Amino acid sequence: HWAETWRAVLRLIEQEGSIPAHSVHRWVETLQFIDVSEKDSDLFIRAGARNQFTADYVSSRYALALKAAFERITGKSTTLEFLPLE
Repeated sequence: HWAETWRAVLRLIEQEGSIPAHSVHRWVETLQFIDVSEKDSDLFIRAGARNQFTADYVSSRYALALKAAFERITGKSTTLEFLPLE
């Protein structure tokens, strides 16, 4: 279910151009879901990045676009957290 949602988010971002295609490939597609939790109508998503630099970079540059895409796809308020896998 969440893998399908993630693919839909990537498609939406690519269609809208909210994140440049080369950035999606280099930064966003490398993220890995750690977990997703739901409380009421809110989603809390934790995603793993290759390292701390990548986690910080994605958070500062792409978090708003990813949040907006998740909210459009799921209809739920979304909080994203990016954590280093290393």
